[in-house]
Amino acid sequence: MKLKIFVFFIIIALFSNCNKESVQISPDNEIEKISSKLMNSEIFSSSLDSIINNTMTILQEINSAGGKKLVKEYLTLSSKNPSYNQLSKFYSNNNLDTEKLLFLNAKNLANVLVIIENHPELSSKDGETQSNVFYNIAENLKSTSYISNTKIRKYANKKLNPFKNKIQSSLSASNNEPTTPDDPKVPESSLSWQQVGSCALTSVGGAIAGSTKLFKQLHGVITGYNLGYSAIVNVATSAFRTFAGSNAAGMAITFGVCIAAEIIFGDEEMPVPALDTTEWAIPDEPLVELIEN
Repeated sequence: MKLKIFVFFIIIALFSNCNKESVQISPDNEIEKISSKLMNSEIFSSSLDSIINNTMTILQEINSAGGKKLVKEYLTLSSKNPSYNQLSKFYSNNNLDTEKLLFLNAKNLANVLVIIENHPELSSKDGETQSNVFYNIAENLKSTSYISNTKIRKYANKKLNPFKNKIQSSLSASNNEPTTPDDPKVPESSLSWQQVGSCALTSVGGAIAGSTKLFKQLHGVITGYNLGYSAIVNVATSAFRTFAGSNAAGMAITFGVCIAAEIIFGDEEMPVPALDTTEWAIPDEPLVELIEN
C-alpha cells in the first residue's frame, strides 16, 4: 500500500514538472509573442507609419534641394549616427529648412518612445530583448502572409518614392521654367511601405541596443509625468538638443542608407555606424521646463 502511494506521488511530481516545462517561454518565443502584440497594435502601426512619413519628407526635401549628390551626402552622414549639431549644420549649409527637418528627426525619436510607453510587455524587458523584438518585426514585415493577419496590414503595399523631386514640375512666375532643373541621374524608386518600415525598425533596434540606458531614462521621464504625445515630442526634442554634439546611438533615427544603398551607392561599401552608450543625466529642477518647452 505504501509503495503504491509512493509511486502515485512520484507520478504526480513527474506530471507536474512536465507541465511546468511545457509552459515555459523560450527567449525566441517571448520575442515572437511581444512582436505579435505590437503587430496587432494600432499605436505601434501608426507610430511606425509616422516615422516612415517623416523620413520620406526629409529625403524628398534634400533631393529637391540638391538631387542625387546631396542625397548621397546625407545618406553617408546618416550611416554615422549623426548628432543634432551635425544634422543642423548639414541642413543649414544646404539652405534647407533646418528647424522643420530637425523637428521631424525629433518626432521620429518621440514615436519610438510612444511605442515603448504604450506597450508594457516591451518596456518591461531589457534592452537586448527590446532590440530583438524590433529586429524580429523588421524581418516579419517582409512576409506578406504574416502581415495579412495583423492590424498593420492596412498600411502595407503603399508605394513610396523617397527621391521624388516635389518641385521639379512647378513653374517659376517669371520665366515659366522649372524652378529646379531636372536631374536625369536621380533614380526613379518605388519602395513598398514594408521595405521602408523594415529598414526603420532595424534602425530603431540598433538605436536601443546602442543607448539602452538613455531610452530607459527617457521612458522613465514619460511615465513619471504621464505625458501626452505633444509633451513626449517636447521631451524627445529636448533630449536631442541636450546631446547636441553627441551621436548617442541612433537618437535621430536616421535610416536612409538601408533603403537607398543599392540605388544611390551601388556596390560601394557602406560604413558601419558606431555605438555611443552616452547616458542622459536628467537634471532635477529643469525637468518641468524640459517637458513644457
